[in-house]
Amino acid sequence: KLFAARDYFGIKPYYYAQIDGELLFGSEIKSFLPYPKFNKEVNTLALENYLTFQYSVLDETFFKGVYKLKPAHYLTYQNGTLEIKRYWQPKFEPEKDIVADPVNGKKLQSAIQEVEDVLLDSVGMHTVVSDVEVGSFSGVDSSFVAATFRNGMDKESGKTFTVGFDYEKYNEIGYAEELSKYVGIESNSKIISTDEYWESLPKVQYHMDEPLA
Repeated sequence: KLFAARDYFGIKPYYYAQIDGELLFGSEIKSFLPYPKFNKEVNTLALENYLTFQYSVLDETFFKGVYKLKPAHYLTYQNGTLEIKRYWQPKFEPEKDIVADPVNGKKLQSAIQEVEDVLLDSVGMHTVVSDVEVGSFSGVDSSFVAATFRNGMDKESGKTFTVGFDYEKYNEIGYAEELSKYVGIESNSKIISTDEYWESLPKVQYHMDEPLA
């Protein structure tokens, strides 16, 4: 009996396929390619959805017969039977009295502090459990994460990584370097030329398995 589960938000990928009574599974679709019975066939329905939404909304991938286990779902496989169930469901429960006085509800400030505490705890946990160096991309959300490195870890260990382009509108290296200097962590950046971008696309696509707009 095989049991497998995907994390709450689908951060880690999980793919599976049933071929002639056998189950293939892995974190990359390309791991299925060496299997002798695997047929590389394009799923035209996934392509249709991709051209509409700019990503594949289906459980089935661009490879016909290969499926994604949904976030917060688990599967069991026994005697040729596959069963999939959901094990967690997010709940949205907005506070009606978010700005009310302390007697009748939470103050806005206390709610803000609660959100910040959860974010700091999450960043701190990921820096502890990581088995590789910890770094952050640059952007609005990522900048906040990078700024919290000094709270959850030795700032000598934290790094930022920024990609800039030879098109000024999409070059944020200056902002990233300014933030890293302010926070006190190492900044790494690289300008990618137009030619380098197009030359790298096949390699990028190979590692992604499926296209993403």
